[in-house]
Amino acid sequence: MDAPAIHQRLSAQFGERITAFQADVLQPWAVLAPEVIAEVAAFCKSDPELGFDNLMCLSAVDYPKETPPRLELVYHLWSYAHTHGFVLKVHLPRESPSVRTVENVWGVANWHEREA
Repeated sequence: MDAPAIHQRLSAQFGERITAFQADVLQPWAVLAPEVIAEVAAFCKSDPELGFDNLMCLSAVDYPKETPPRLELVYHLWSYAHTHGFVLKVHLPRESPSVRTVENVWGVANWHEREA
Protein backbone atom coordinates (compact mmCIF):
# COMPACT_ATOMS: atom_id res chain seq x y z
CA MET A 1 0.00 0.00 0.00
CA ASP A 2 1.46 3.38 -0.92
CA ALA A 3 1.44 6.50 1.28
CA PRO A 4 -1.63 8.16 -0.29
CA ALA A 5 -3.63 4.96 0.18
CA ILE A 6 -2.50 4.71 3.83
CA HIS A 7 -3.46 8.35 4.38
CA GLN A 8 -6.83 7.79 2.73
CA ARG A 9 -7.49 4.77 4.98
CA LEU A 10 -6.60 6.79 8.10
CA SER A 11 -8.67 9.77 6.97
CA ALA A 12 -11.67 7.55 6.27
CA GLN A 13 -11.47 6.20 9.82
CA PHE A 14 -10.48 9.34 11.75
CA GLY A 15 -11.62 12.23 9.56
CA GLU A 16 -10.45 15.70 10.52
CA ARG A 17 -8.36 14.32 13.38
CA ILE A 18 -5.77 13.62 10.67
CA THR A 19 -4.66 17.23 10.33
CA ALA A 20 -1.89 17.13 7.68
CA PHE A 21 -0.27 14.79 5.19
CA GLN A 22 2.98 14.85 3.21
CA ALA A 23 3.58 12.18 0.57
CA ASP A 24 6.41 13.70 -1.48
CA VAL A 25 9.18 12.94 1.01
CA LEU A 26 11.47 9.99 1.69
CA GLN A 27 9.30 8.90 4.64
CA PRO A 28 5.68 9.99 4.08
CA TRP A 29 3.87 11.25 7.18
CA ALA A 30 0.58 12.37 8.63
CA VAL A 31 -0.04 14.66 11.59
CA LEU A 32 -2.68 13.57 14.10
CA ALA A 33 -4.62 15.39 16.76
CA PRO A 34 -2.80 14.47 20.02
CA GLU A 35 -5.87 12.98 21.70
CA VAL A 36 -6.21 10.19 19.11
CA ILE A 37 -2.67 8.79 18.96
CA ALA A 38 -3.50 5.65 20.98
CA GLU A 39 -6.64 4.99 18.93
CA VAL A 40 -4.84 5.55 15.62
CA ALA A 41 -1.94 3.34 16.73
CA ALA A 42 -4.29 0.48 17.60
CA PHE A 43 -6.04 0.86 14.24
CA CYS A 44 -2.71 0.92 12.37
CA LYS A 45 -1.69 -2.35 13.95
CA SER A 46 -5.02 -4.22 13.82
CA ASP A 47 -6.31 -3.13 10.41
CA PRO A 48 -5.57 -5.99 7.98
CA GLU A 49 -4.69 -3.64 5.11
CA LEU A 50 -2.27 -1.58 7.20
CA GLY A 51 -0.82 -4.25 9.52
CA PHE A 52 1.78 -2.00 11.16
CA ASP A 53 3.15 -4.61 13.53
CA ASN A 54 6.38 -2.76 14.30
CA LEU A 55 7.10 0.58 15.93
CA MET A 56 10.61 1.06 14.56
CA CYS A 57 11.34 4.33 16.31
CA LEU A 58 9.65 6.97 18.40
CA SER A 59 11.42 10.29 18.81
CA ALA A 60 10.73 13.84 19.95
CA VAL A 61 11.71 17.00 18.11
CA ASP A 62 11.83 20.40 19.81
CA TYR A 63 10.84 23.52 17.85
CA PRO A 64 11.55 26.31 20.38
CA LYS A 65 11.68 29.10 17.78
CA GLU A 66 8.29 28.41 16.19
CA THR A 67 5.29 30.48 17.18
CA PRO A 68 4.02 29.04 19.40
CA PRO A 69 6.94 26.83 20.47
CA ARG A 70 6.08 23.15 20.17
CA LEU A 71 7.29 19.59 20.46
CA GLU A 72 6.68 16.96 17.82
CA LEU A 73 6.45 13.24 18.56
CA VAL A 74 7.39 11.12 15.56
CA TYR A 75 6.31 7.46 15.28
CA HIS A 76 8.00 5.41 12.51
CA LEU A 77 5.84 2.38 11.67
CA TRP A 78 6.60 -0.72 9.60
CA SER A 79 4.54 -3.66 8.39
CA TYR A 80 6.51 -6.86 7.90
CA ALA A 81 3.56 -8.56 6.19
CA HIS A 82 2.98 -5.77 3.66
CA THR A 83 6.55 -4.37 3.57
CA HIS A 84 5.39 -0.78 3.79
CA GLY A 85 6.14 2.01 6.22
CA PHE A 86 4.56 5.24 7.35
CA VAL A 87 5.24 7.99 9.87
CA LEU A 88 2.75 9.46 12.33
CA LYS A 89 3.38 12.82 13.97
CA VAL A 90 1.76 14.55 16.93
CA HIS A 91 2.28 18.23 17.71
CA LEU A 92 2.27 19.21 21.39
CA PRO A 93 2.68 22.47 23.27
CA ARG A 94 6.20 22.93 24.60
CA GLU A 95 4.84 23.77 28.05
CA SER A 96 3.30 20.76 29.83
CA PRO A 97 3.19 18.34 26.86
CA SER A 98 1.13 15.21 27.41
CA VAL A 99 -0.01 12.35 25.19
CA ARG A 100 -1.42 8.86 25.79
CA THR A 101 0.93 5.91 25.64
CA VAL A 102 1.02 3.45 22.75
CA GLU A 103 2.79 0.80 24.83
CA ASN A 104 -0.32 -1.41 24.86
CA VAL A 105 -0.10 -1.49 21.03
CA TRP A 106 3.66 -1.91 20.64
CA GLY A 107 5.47 -2.99 23.82
CA VAL A 108 8.74 -1.42 22.66
CA ALA A 109 7.09 2.00 23.03
CA ASN A 110 7.71 1.74 26.79
CA TRP A 111 11.39 2.49 26.36
CA HIS A 112 10.97 4.94 23.49
CA GLU A 113 8.36 7.01 25.31
CA ARG A 114 10.48 7.30 28.44
CA GLU A 115 13.48 8.42 26.37
CA ALA A 116 11.43 10.97 24.40
